[in-house]
Amino acid sequence: MNIIILFIAIISLIVLSRRFGIASFMGAGFVGFFIYSIPAFINKARYFWYLNSDFYIYEPSFKAMLVYLIAWFTFFLCVVSIPDVSRYKNYHFNKGRRFSSIEFLWSGVFLSTCFATFIVFYSGDMTDSVGVIYLIGRWVVALTLIAAFAYRSLIAFIYLFVILLYWFFSGDRTLLGITLVSMLVLFAQRLYQSTYVSFYKLFNFKFFTVFFGLLFVIIFGKAIYIGVAESRIDLIQNKIANLNDFLSKSFEPMIIFNHVQYVVDTSFQIPVIDFLESIFSNFLIYPSAFGQSTNVYSQQLISSFPISMSYGVAGNYWAHAYSVFGFIGVVFFALIFVFSLYACDRVFLARARPIAILFALLGGLIAIYTFRNGLDNFLSFLRQIFIAYFLIRFVSFFIRAILPFKKRCSLTSDI
Repeated sequence: MNIIILFIAIISLIVLSRRFGIASFMGAGFVGFFIYSIPAFINKARYFWYLNSDFYIYEPSFKAMLVYLIAWFTFFLCVVSIPDVSRYKNYHFNKGRRFSSIEFLWSGVFLSTCFATFIVFYSGDMTDSVGVIYLIGRWVVALTLIAAFAYRSLIAFIYLFVILLYWFFSGDRTLLGITLVSMLVLFAQRLYQSTYVSFYKLFNFKFFTVFFGLLFVIIFGKAIYIGVAESRIDLIQNKIANLNDFLSKSFEPMIIFNHVQYVVDTSFQIPVIDFLESIFSNFLIYPSAFGQSTNVYSQQLISSFPISMSYGVAGNYWAHAYSVFGFIGVVFFALIFVFSLYACDRVFLARARPIAILFALLGGLIAIYTFRNGLDNFLSFLRQIFIAYFLIRFVSFFIRAILPFKKRCSLTSDI
């Protein structure tokens, strides 16, 4: 079955590149889906826990593979059948579009500085309120960094990237990866002036360097973080030198896949009412204040384990779907995934306002972070990003009223 899944993925890529272009969030979503489907392609996965070195790898069952087959087939059908691709065909990056306003950018810089200063110098306990500041602050930095990239403000870009690196070395590895994916899509569109890019053009030195730099961060991000945090550069060197062993033991998609196998093997189920409560809790600005949880899938899954585990599990989008609605849920979740990416593309390609920056970050988030979370927990990230965006817009409203900014095209500066 793994050959069939890989064949559907390849056909999907060919169709997607012709209809939407690979330099789009649909294309980025394909890459993320492909990476997290590697265990299905090679018919190998890794247990959450193991007894000794002989118990790392196993071959998934037919039913677990069928979950990924259904997900990929639904993805393929969507790519083939979405009727309106006119915005992709009529889109040209270099037409003087102003993706960001100067007041939005500098409002974000001001807020990023405030949040970063608080995080650096705060030495108290990690209370709920401090946690909220941290969660919203990191997305303010990400949005503003993308705005600086779109606006081509070199000074702001360097300053914000340093803040983002601080967040990375403080333990938040995913923020850097998500932001870089969003900027990679913008970079590819700026480089090729379109979402349609021939495969051979991907070997352009600039794009090739950025892409494999991002891939290096995704694969070795955890090792880099631990190596720097513990001042052990040899740890990073050992991971690179023993790449095969590292990927089999620590490559995240190998572990994430095991969610599906576990849910299938144990017939793990989440009551529909719990699922709906967790989903709709995301409409609250601060769900925990009302005693609501937006991470029901992960909590119930971990509580069902025969041994105690509190980390190293993450989540799985398809396992969450199957645990609530079975194979029909996998189809439904796949539709949500594809049409969310399509919506990000449509807004980004059509809007010449700061809202395009918001949907650029959402597109990067959906493209690579969907698969390692349950839907409920993933939606909590969307809620945080929307709050961060409207916070920047709120501050920029007052900055625009106080300071007279001159409008400037985003395509005439330095980066």
